Amino acid sequence: MNLNVFQVDIDRFVDEIKLLPDVNSEYVSIVVDLISRWETISRSAPYVCETQGEGFASNVSRRGSAANELKERLDWVAFFLACAWREQNMRTNTLASSKVEWLFSYFNDKNLELCDEVRARASYVNYLLPANVASNDIKKSLIELEEKKKSVSDHASKVSTVLSDADQRLTSWLKQVDVYESRLKEYRSNYNFLGLSHAFEGLIRSKKNELRIDVGILTIMAMVMTAIPIAYSIVKSVPDDLSKALLFYAPIVGVEILLVFFFRIVLRNYYSRKTQVVQLELRHGICAFYESYVDFTNKHKSDRSFDRFESLIFSGVVEESGKIPTTFDGLESIIASVANAMKGKS
Repeated sequence: MNLNVFQVDIDRFVDEIKLLPDVNSEYVSIVVDLISRWETISRSAPYVCETQGEGFASNVSRRGSAANELKERLDWVAFFLACAWREQNMRTNTLASSKVEWLFSYFNDKNLELCDEVRARASYVNYLLPANVASNDIKKSLIELEEKKKSVSDHASKVSTVLSDADQRLTSWLKQVDVYESRLKEYRSNYNFLGLSHAFEGLIRSKKNELRIDVGILTIMAMVMTAIPIAYSIVKSVPDDLSKALLFYAPIVGVEILLVFFFRIVLRNYYSRKTQVVQLELRHGICAFYESYVDFTNKHKSDRSFDRFESLIFSGVVEESGKIPTTFDGLESIIASVANAMKGKS
């Protein structure tokens, strides 16, 4: 309560009570002094101001009262001040001044000089007021506690919502990560087979270049083997006598035998490289089939019909055509497995 609004009424009320006859002058002076200090005490007596402030303002601002009515107004204002200072002492836990103590002793329910109404007010100041102040504080504390509890509950609900949204986003991100992981594995597998295919292509090109070299060497050696006796016959005339003719060709026979020996070596290498090219081309073609082959074998884990096929694909490249596994052995095993699987479904 801001008492500056009632300052004029307070000054007039003070002047009026000072002129009351048959009233204890000390009683009046204490009331006047406590009213002058009300601005300070009003801040520490919120309960009394809230419940009795309007009655205090009404008794102070009322005009034209008779002496007995003015005495009742004085007692009511004194009662209000006693209540306010009682609440102030409760909240600050300080000792009351001598004037306040005098006012408390005046409002004594055992004071026989007081009328019944004032004695009831004295009981309120000494007993009911402290209980009401404590009860009001407890109620306010409970209300604040409920508000804080509700605020905490609201914050917890918001946090739960945020965590739920974050969990959903995290789950969605994990699903995307799984998709990306599967795609990366697929790409890695494809790139691995692509690298293997490129490696086979490089080997095939290398072997074909070696084949071309072998063909060139064989061609040159064949031409040399044919040209040597012809050129030798042209340069030197062949004797008519058989024994002399044998002696005539004896020098080049050794050369021809040596050339034939090397010709056979080169020819054997040619056939060996040709065989290797066939095997490498077979493996190069199978690289495109390998991924589907792995999926099929995983679905038929107990089926061992792919053993010979795997031995064909992953075996080393042999150099002799007679030692090459039969190509159709592996293909026949695949056809048999597919046929059995189709029969089982039907």
